[in-house]
Amino acid sequence: MDKNELNNLLGKIGKRIFVQYFRKFGDFTISNQEMIALLPEEYTFKSRTSRTSKSRRIFREGLENQALSIIAESDRVEPGFAIEARALLLK
Repeated sequence: MDKNELNNLLGKIGKRIFVQYFRKFGDFTISNQEMIALLPEEYTFKSRTSRTSKSRRIFREGLENQALSIIAESDRVEPGFAIEARALLLK
């Protein structure tokens, strides 16, 4: 997956959601069903399912740090989430 595809995927997930739930998305001891239940109910079940599967794909393909870099450098994400993405990159 190239950087444009990854950025597109992050747009579908939501950069804020990816950062907020970063550790949980990357924890494969949490089932997809459990992960779907953890996401805000303001999103439809189908949307939560899609966000979960796309986020997990990023982790399966080992692109989570590249995704965090994209978010950290983005000017279209709230500054607090860009800062959090940078902090996650340092860990």
